[in-house]
Amino acid sequence: MSYPVIVFDLDDTLFETREWFKKYLNVMGVAYPQTDDYRIEKFVDRDLIKFALDQGSFMTEAKPVDGAQHYINRLIAAGYTTGFCTHRGYHPKAGEKTIQGLYKGDLMIEGFEGVVLDPKVYPCKMKFLDTLHSKYVLIEDKPTAVRTAKGQVIIYDRPWNRNITNAPRIYGLDGLMPAIENLTWFN
Repeated sequence: MSYPVIVFDLDDTLFETREWFKKYLNVMGVAYPQTDDYRIEKFVDRDLIKFALDQGSFMTEAKPVDGAQHYINRLIAAGYTTGFCTHRGYHPKAGEKTIQGLYKGDLMIEGFEGVVLDPKVYPCKMKFLDTLHSKYVLIEDKPTAVRTAKGQVIIYDRPWNRNITNAPRIYGLDGLMPAIENLTWFN
């Protein structure tokens, strides 16, 4: 059996980006909205959100999800190729800041590499990943697609994605290996 490449989204999948935004808004004197909606700019001044995104501080300051390093190392030890694919490419220093954040979060692991995409150029990560890999799994909190001929999404559970019911779901990285092993599409 050949293993699929395991690709992680970064924001709100491998890093707690939403938690960083909550702290950021608190420092700015703004209460985080009581909503499960992904697009908080519906509830918070758009200029404030744009300012935070333009600074790109979340890329270097958001904390990794619990066990991120352990589970990436576990995948590599089990023979999987791993990496990341993120939509931070709208920012001119996204590549540099993403690497800084990976170092800071102890996720600069040998064999864990990735790409930073501009969402305007590549709105669907899976279409891009289809050009790179013959078989892959994307761990994602906000997918634009859940399956292609070459790829399968595993949803990283977040309040804003609970309406997606046509893909496997994990509630933490401890559920990742069993979810991958249950993908009969790859067997």
